[in-house]
Amino acid sequence: MATVFMIVEGATEENFYGKTLQQYYVDGSGNYRCYFEVVQMPSLRNTTSRMHKGGVVSYELSVKQVKRFIRQASHADLIVLVYDYYGLHPTFTDHLSTQKLALPDRIGAIRHRFEAEIDEPKFRFYLQVHEFESLLFAGPETIAEHFNSPESLGLL
Repeated sequence: MATVFMIVEGATEENFYGKTLQQYYVDGSGNYRCYFEVVQMPSLRNTTSRMHKGGVVSYELSVKQVKRFIRQASHADLIVLVYDYYGLHPTFTDHLSTQKLALPDRIGAIRHRFEAEIDEPKFRFYLQVHEFESLLFAGPETIAEHFNSPESLGLL
């Protein structure tokens, strides 16, 4: 069984990846084919308490925290950092300030720089174009199921 260690931006992502996504990696006999460990990225320097998690984090602090998480998750087969491009801290794009790149190329350049800085074969940086929460609203049935309250959205 593979172990995936995910570092995410906030509580919504932590909840979704940690609970909802995990269920798709269980086989018919109830055994995990892949196990997810999900943690939120601390948003303040040198803090790991629950109240200092989520939110915009600088490039430098992200690098520091990812390296710490990699040491902590040495047992993982894959370590993934998931950030939204929207609201990304400006220090992630400083190196692109003089370049006119299309969005897919900008995202590729940011990912490549960050992965090169981390320099760990098991590490991947997933930078999604849209805010995570907007993806939930694209399927109201999914968000209703996620929060176990279809009545609140008028679906029943």
